[in-house]
Amino acid sequence: MPRIFIVTLPDGLLVFDSPFRDALDDYDPEYSVYHLPWTEAKRLHGRWDSLVEGAELRGRIPVKDVEFDETRRRLVATRVIDSFATPSQRTDVS
Repeated sequence: MPRIFIVTLPDGLLVFDSPFRDALDDYDPEYSVYHLPWTEAKRLHGRWDSLVEGAELRGRIPVKDVEFDETRRRLVATRVIDSFATPSQRTDVS
C-alpha cells in the first residue's frame, strides 16, 4: 500500500499522506488529504517530508478504504477522489 500518492485535478494536486508515526511505531492508519494549487507544484521536486507544509487539509480517509487498481496501483477509485476534489467537501470519508 503506498503511503503517499498524488492525484491531479484541474485546479491543482491532491496529496494523500500516511506518514510514519513514531508514537505508533507504524504508519498512520489514515491518509490526510491535502490540496496544493498548481502554483505550488514545484514542491514535488523538493523534500517530500515537507510537501504538505502549509497546504489546505481537505480531510482524512482510512488507508484501508482507498481502493487502488490491482495491477500497478496507478489508479484510485473515483469515489475517493471526488470526496476531496472541492474545498466545500472537506470531510472524513469511510
